Amino acid sequence: MQQRFPAEEKRIARQFARSYLKNLSEGSVYIHHLLSELKERNLPVELAAIPLIESGLNPHVISPAGARGIWQYRRVTGKSLGLKRTGSYDEINDFLRSTDVSLKYFRHLSEVFDGDWDLAAAAYNQGEFGVLRAVKNARARGQKPQYDRIGISGYAKAYVKRFHAYAELLRHPEAYGITPPHIKNRPAFRRVEIAGRVGSMRKASEMSGVALAELKRLNAGYLSDDLRAPAGNHGLLVPVERAARLEQALRGSPGHRSEERRVGK
Repeated sequence: MQQRFPAEEKRIARQFARSYLKNLSEGSVYIHHLLSELKERNLPVELAAIPLIESGLNPHVISPAGARGIWQYRRVTGKSLGLKRTGSYDEINDFLRSTDVSLKYFRHLSEVFDGDWDLAAAAYNQGEFGVLRAVKNARARGQKPQYDRIGISGYAKAYVKRFHAYAELLRHPEAYGITPPHIKNRPAFRRVEIAGRVGSMRKASEMSGVALAELKRLNAGYLSDDLRAPAGNHGLLVPVERAARLEQALRGSPGHRSEERRVGK
């Protein structure tokens, strides 16, 4: 990642500091998993800024161009990366699945652009092949392919500057007068198997004691309240402190007892 931090990008960091803090606080349930995955894959921690820029860590955001989910993919892009949609479930909105795909994509972009994360970020915004073409043209002119000196869109250049600004906010929040939320050094949620055991998000909310809005935010891949198969095969992400309660309630549910009787025959 670049070390210089121009005055313009400091201005951008100050401009977005409050909205950054609000989004980080509201989406804090995702942060431990995201940072853990970046560390596990040996990727720069600054890439955590990307979903903050894209969606404010809100899986229900839909852009004017139709991009969806925390990482903001349009249908054609999501499909090309392997994110599937059925009538009841959309992997673009699935935090775990879309994060896995996105980090693999950033690894690919880093290889394409020789470890230049500015160009990788520009390609994520504008499209890989347009940026690659601009890099090749710059090299043909004997020019070093820096993101702000090659023929990419002005919007992509602004995106990279905002990427720098958000990365700076991640590294030095106190310099911009903000105190980020405390993120516990443990997973914030756990996957609970629910296929055939509970029929609706609302019922799962009642059984777990998790607010329905929070459960929907964690499980935005479900396109309705219906959790029946095949959608139920994706499981349900539940705040870690409530997962055992849901599992205990599911063990006592009529559906579970019926299954036990069938197995015991």
